[in-house]
Amino acid sequence: MDEDMEEVEIVFAQRLASGEPIARQRAIKHLQIHIKERALVEKGFSSDSLTRLCKGLHYALWMQDKMTLQEELAEDICSLVGLFRTEEQLLEFVEAMLMTLSKEWPNIDRWRMDKFLMVYPPFDSHFVSPIGFPRLGIAVIAHSLFCESLKFHCASVWLDELDNATTATSPKGENGRNNPMDGQCSLDFVRPYVQLLQEPISDTFFRSICSDIFDTILCDFEQRKVENLEAVGGEEGGDGEDEGAKESEGTSPTLEFDYKRIGQLLFEAGKQQGVPSRRRKRIYALCKKFECAAKGIDPFPVPDLEGIKLQKKKRRRFNNRS
Repeated sequence: MDEDMEEVEIVFAQRLASGEPIARQRAIKHLQIHIKERALVEKGFSSDSLTRLCKGLHYALWMQDKMTLQEELAEDICSLVGLFRTEEQLLEFVEAMLMTLSKEWPNIDRWRMDKFLMVYPPFDSHFVSPIGFPRLGIAVIAHSLFCESLKFHCASVWLDELDNATTATSPKGENGRNNPMDGQCSLDFVRPYVQLLQEPISDTFFRSICSDIFDTILCDFEQRKVENLEAVGGEEGGDGEDEGAKESEGTSPTLEFDYKRIGQLLFEAGKQQGVPSRRRKRIYALCKKFECAAKGIDPFPVPDLEGIKLQKKKRRRFNNRS
């Protein structure tokens, strides 16, 4: 029985990678039926089965050159996620798909990269959902077999996908806008990256996490602070129509972070014995900035240039006298 299924899956992979568009479309439709039937079986899919099918899906997208058909195919591939019956099957499929993408990543040229990145966000949304995270999220971003480029991409879009998932799932308030995710819930999605900072990851990945995750959170806080100050100034000096226009144009944030708790987690990560001194210094710098954010202070204060120039003049005078 297993040998027969293996032959069927090999045929699926070959049809999916066919040079004929009609053959690929038919293979996708038959694959949807196949997944529905196999999902009902208790045994489900083996890791080898998922690897074969995912490789076929990868090359189906590889062979598709027309932009509109690329989008349709990407949607069809992402729709396969909803056909799995159990959480275990769903997560195994997503991991197998990303593992295939990781293996083939070095062979993807810049002209084909965009269409493969169309498939990534829907899969990433499962990492930032209550089902897929944190069980699979940390396994993917820290997986030793995943290429660094895919990890960088995951870090760069992590907060955006978290924001999109929150916008799509959070209930709306009385003003018709989405209620923000509370700080404790968003902390669960940031904690894996704090843990990675104390792991022996590459320097490039370490810098990517610091800039794409934590600096982005701090910059978002700074931007909100500036917008709040501008809103207060507008209320004092503007008329009612301007206020209504600003209120209608603005969008309420869907992510709220516990800056104090994030700073504490960073401090705990930085004091671990295995953390190199250079990385510890960077982690502690982030920790101080999150402490400032927790107190409502701008974590990126603008330096007082006039004061700095005045201090330099005083030093020069002192040096000349001596």
